[in-house]
Amino acid sequence: MKYYEFNKTDYYALLAVKEVKTDNMIKAMKLYVKYVAYDSVDELRANSMHPKEISKNEALLKFLMSPSSEEMTVKNVVKQFNDCEDSVLLIDGSLL
Repeated sequence: MKYYEFNKTDYYALLAVKEVKTDNMIKAMKLYVKYVAYDSVDELRANSMHPKEISKNEALLKFLMSPSSEEMTVKNVVKQFNDCEDSVLLIDGSLL
């Protein structure tokens, strides 16, 4: 699993992306367009809004510190984190 943080875009997001043989960053951008914002990957690329790949540990720490995890046990948060695949882990609160 790869983890991508979109923090140069209008809306923050942290995505978990199942690794593929082709470009994982492009896959992350496609998921961002599908679930978060923008009309196309080309629009993200044209505006130099590439995500930053982060480590699993860094992604887990951000996930653990999120408000949605406050009332869950650490065990349940880690399980939820590990169950995520090709999905948004965290999203800008203004989109909720």
